[in-house]
Amino acid sequence: MKKEENNIDFTSLFYKVLSYWLFFILSVGLCFTVAKVYLHYTIPVFKAYTTIFINDTKPSGIEEMSLFKQSKSIGNEMAFIQSYDMVEKTINGLDFDVDYYHIGEVNDIELYHDCPFIIRLDSGEQKYYSRIFVDFISSTAFKLRVGDKDVINEIFTINKPIHSNGFNFSVISDSNSTSFSKGFNVYFIINRHENLVNQYSNTLGIFKAGKDAPGILQLSLNGMIPEKLIVFLNAHVQTYIKSGIDEKNAIAINTIRFIDDQLGEVSLSLNSAETDLETFRKKHKVMDISSSAETIKDGLDELEKEKGIEQLKGKYYEYLYNYLKQDKDLNSVIAPHVMGIQDELLTALIAELSALNNERNVITRSSTPKNPYLKELDGKIYHTKQSVLENIRNIISTAKITLNDINQRIAKYEQQLSFLPTNERTLVDIQRRFNLNDNIYNYLLQKRAESGIAKASNSPDCKVVNSAKFFNVSAISPNNNLITSLALLLGFLIPIGFIVVREILNDKIITRDDVISNTDIPILGIIGHNLHADTTLTVVSKPKSAIAEAFRSIRINLQYLSADRPHKIILITSSISGEGKSFFSANFACIMASLGKKTLLIGADLRKPKVFSELGIKNSIGLSSYLINNATLDQVIFKSTVENLDVLPAGPVPPNPSELLSGNRIEELFKIANERYDYIIIDTPPIGLIADGFILMKHSHINLYIIRHAITQKKWLEKINILYEQKKIENLAIVVNDLKESGPYDYGYGYGYGYGYGYYEGDDKNKNGSKFREFWDTVRGKYKGKNTLKKLNL
Repeated sequence: MKKEENNIDFTSLFYKVLSYWLFFILSVGLCFTVAKVYLHYTIPVFKAYTTIFINDTKPSGIEEMSLFKQSKSIGNEMAFIQSYDMVEKTINGLDFDVDYYHIGEVNDIELYHDCPFIIRLDSGEQKYYSRIFVDFISSTAFKLRVGDKDVINEIFTINKPIHSNGFNFSVISDSNSTSFSKGFNVYFIINRHENLVNQYSNTLGIFKAGKDAPGILQLSLNGMIPEKLIVFLNAHVQTYIKSGIDEKNAIAINTIRFIDDQLGEVSLSLNSAETDLETFRKKHKVMDISSSAETIKDGLDELEKEKGIEQLKGKYYEYLYNYLKQDKDLNSVIAPHVMGIQDELLTALIAELSALNNERNVITRSSTPKNPYLKELDGKIYHTKQSVLENIRNIISTAKITLNDINQRIAKYEQQLSFLPTNERTLVDIQRRFNLNDNIYNYLLQKRAESGIAKASNSPDCKVVNSAKFFNVSAISPNNNLITSLALLLGFLIPIGFIVVREILNDKIITRDDVISNTDIPILGIIGHNLHADTTLTVVSKPKSAIAEAFRSIRINLQYLSADRPHKIILITSSISGEGKSFFSANFACIMASLGKKTLLIGADLRKPKVFSELGIKNSIGLSSYLINNATLDQVIFKSTVENLDVLPAGPVPPNPSELLSGNRIEELFKIANERYDYIIIDTPPIGLIADGFILMKHSHINLYIIRHAITQKKWLEKINILYEQKKIENLAIVVNDLKESGPYDYGYGYGYGYGYGYYEGDDKNKNGSKFREFWDTVRGKYKGKNTLKKLNL
């Protein structure tokens, strides 16, 4: 039930806000400190960049000899740059096979070109790929350790090969570095070659610079050593450029090699013809031929030249056919037009086959062999290759028809030649053979010269726009600003989340305001947390403590309840067990008896009887014995160790407590007790669980409901509120027990009069308080006294 009046305890609110604010400061400070420590000890990760330009326009120069005259595919080139094979070529030219480290206090620091020695790997497989420590024992001798404990019991010498214990390397150092490295905790790791290549291939990033510059690519690499990143990127770009040049040169070299083979054959025939011609002229003293023979010779020369070229083309077709049958790299094959062949269908088919082959190479670099598209692509390549081979066979058949036609025309000239004199006819034959080989030889020399010139004029398609440099290297991890911001944000969110969750999920009484806002029942007083756990009767053992003062404050406030009754029967109850009913009952009985009033403490919880051992009372006989008529009242009432205080214990646990408490004997008990005692304190079972307390309320004058800090749930207050509103419980007041709020008077008698003087026994934390603190506590006490009077409607 929500209280209608808005009675706010500003002092409690002030301390609550202050505690939350301190929690915020502590949380933010702690998160900020953790973030700074993390940033201090985390090894940063850097990113290096380099920019290149790839010419994707129409090819020129030696590329005119390639199979297909088309621009480079930027996507294919990007995959090629990231490929394992290309990265492996770069790694092979770098000294990345061994990493060197210095053991730090928190993290091991990699040494690149700063190590006092270097490892020169020898041929052969290495046994160890873990940490290997080098412990120098002199300027020239050292020991090796594998890991932290596996010491090799052998002394090695610097600059000499080591081929024992699974080692295949040399430790290279000079006298200066070895003297420096004595006691220097350094180790090295030999990298597995394939793992190293995979590492750089997977971390190498490449992307287009923008839509406006499709040929501009940016390469990036992440790592912990900026120098290594720069070295790798610059070396990798040079590897790619060299690979492009080598690919172009391979086409020219293959072309020249093919022409040289043909020149060798033609050269032999030409030399033979030249020798025969010279011998014939000397022997027969014939230098020239007749005009008719010259005409026949010119016709034969033209046909023989045409025949020679066709035969040369035929050899090229055979070369191309065999080349494709052997599944060789298409990028190195001689283009048809180099040999003077202008067959558009053949060129188109080979271009298509080459494009499919390049596409397959790109997919192979970025996927597994089980890729379904790869199988589909292999099918296309197979069918296209069959089409190319079929086209070549058709061209060879057509070339044979052409040669047959040329041979028939040559035969006609040879028939005319047969009518000439023998010497003249022989001279024409020798001259014709010489001219044929000479023409072919000159033709091949021309093509070879063109190929050589084109090879010499080769230029790379890739150019470096911006090489990797130190000023282009940036730290990407850890992100100082982001981590610091997140730490501060987390520092704010943790207390906010804690407060929100605490307020939402909390269903227990925590502060005085929780009591004020959830009930209209008057609050008689507040008992603070008992700092003296060694005793239950705090008011007796520590009479000047804050707890004792709290009970005195409640005793004073009690006079305003049931003021018209000279003898007061006070019933103590709560919602559940564990809220401090018996603690309150015993101490309150003692505080009432200290006035010189005869006081009786009745243990009416017959189901879970409380033994008042500190009062010198046993529970062997008691209320239950009296109610079943096994003992008289005088037999069950005992004198306690406290003056003016008698105790009637609960006695043995009966099988029917409710029936006994409803009987006539209880009526007789209260009648006699009213005559003998000034105050009767009844410790009853919790009314939230058992009805025994309600049965005894008809005999009580005042009912006190105990609420315990962080134990009593707010929903239980709702139940007692309903009973109070329905007037089923009269003269009801609340006592808050075990309140743990800060401040010297937050507990105890805060709802009493608030004297504001001194400090009490047991309040050691307040002995060194300042004058301002004393003044502040006095003001708080006066305020809370007024608040209590208002709560009691007085």
